[in-house]
Amino acid sequence: MHPIRDRGIIKWQSAMLLPEHIKKLKDFYQEVYKVQKPILDEQQLSELDVLVRDAMEYNTPLHFIFFEDGELIKLKGYISFIDMIGKQYRIRDFHNINHFIAFHKIIKITKE
Repeated sequence: MHPIRDRGIIKWQSAMLLPEHIKKLKDFYQEVYKVQKPILDEQQLSELDVLVRDAMEYNTPLHFIFFEDGELIKLKGYISFIDMIGKQYRIRDFHNINHFIAFHKIIKITKE
């Protein structure tokens, strides 16, 4: 006669996390890993401006890093329009989706 083989204590540990617990853990980790928005100086802003204008003229793709809700988000694409009134870039990614990013959210722009 063979003894019953089950997962032992692992079986009970994994069942103890309810959806509410998982959500609270995710919220906790998002709060812990939030970052402060870096501040760019005038020289960095000037360099970004030159890079953006060159990319628009020659239709070259760029890598954008922008700040949103405590996170740094990466985006690759082409600048299709600069809205000076709304103070935002319209960026078309490689899936032909337009993204609108405010000037003040941009942290870094690099060529591909």
